[in-house]
Amino acid sequence: MRRLHIFLLMILWLTSACDWFGKPHRGSGGDDEIVIGMAGPWSDLKFQGVLLKEGIMMAVEEINAKGGVLEKKIRMLEKDDEHSVNRGRLIAKDLAENNQIVAVIGHVDSYVSMATSAIYEFSGLLMLSPTSTDPQLTRQGFKYVFRNIPDDQEFGLKLAEYCKEQGFKRMVIYYVKNDYGRKMANSFERRVEERDVFIVDRLSYHEVTERNFRRVLTQWKERDFDAIMLIGSMPQSSTFIRQVRESGITVPIIASNSIDVPELPRLTGDAGNDIVIATTFHHKNTRAESNVFTRAFFQTYKQPPDAWAAQGYDAVKLLAGAIEQAQTTDPDKLAEALKNSEVWKGVTGPQKFDQNGDVTEKPVVFKIMNKGQFEFSREM
Repeated sequence: MRRLHIFLLMILWLTSACDWFGKPHRGSGGDDEIVIGMAGPWSDLKFQGVLLKEGIMMAVEEINAKGGVLEKKIRMLEKDDEHSVNRGRLIAKDLAENNQIVAVIGHVDSYVSMATSAIYEFSGLLMLSPTSTDPQLTRQGFKYVFRNIPDDQEFGLKLAEYCKEQGFKRMVIYYVKNDYGRKMANSFERRVEERDVFIVDRLSYHEVTERNFRRVLTQWKERDFDAIMLIGSMPQSSTFIRQVRESGITVPIIASNSIDVPELPRLTGDAGNDIVIATTFHHKNTRAESNVFTRAFFQTYKQPPDAWAAQGYDAVKLLAGAIEQAQTTDPDKLAEALKNSEVWKGVTGPQKFDQNGDVTEKPVVFKIMNKGQFEFSREM
């Protein structure tokens, strides 16, 4: 009992020490800069052609060109978690112990964000993820954890509404067999059945080993359905799409944002027809902020921005706006500024944070691919 008492006192002391020594000194890296951590699998994203880092750095360069925030330039400290929970935790600990860091943009994978969020929370370091959609991330009662992307429940709801509007009556669901796939499939199935769309079949595939989907497709050719809901991973999803069309199945394929990557049209080739993706951005929408961003991004990087570039760009601008509003880099004041700010107009649309740290007011964007080209469809 005495040992337990001492252990609890040590935990209390460590927590108090973190609050006492850490929070007041956040941002004490110098008089001329504000340091923000940037955590994600950067080497792999570059290999995939995902433009999240480019969007982040473009926002930083724009802010610094105008004099920075509170007359200080922003500097990003990049850390590569390599999609690893263990490495993510080491990075989170390293960033949390660095009192120069005022906030962290990251992580990318929901499972890494979940594993690192407690470290940031109990270190008093604000975390803003532009890509993690696991609903549980912001259901932990944490003060400093935010995301500027709708969660899986919101995506599931909007996907269900879209399918209902399209007049689908019977659908099949195919999802990757991991935590994200199961949660997203559950969210979509529940919502779409509430709208009187019957799920004819629901199957999953192994994320690492599955390469041949023809046995499933042979079974489905004997079934009657209007559309396929694909909750997948890359590059397997592109293989699945090709084999769907090669099998003679021509119904629309509706997909979650997990396959919204620039390489998808190239990997699907001529099979990339009638593919609808729910995401947060398309560079051909009509929003003024988006058009200005798209032109500037193209001028800098010689290619249009993807949704991840827009998400990263907005994340930096949101943090900079919170620092400006709070007139400090203190994490308590930053969290308060984010949660109490008015609706903010970003390149991915209007957005506001609730008391959980979830983004609200933000539309889900639907884009459709035909002949290897994506076109803007609509927002919901």
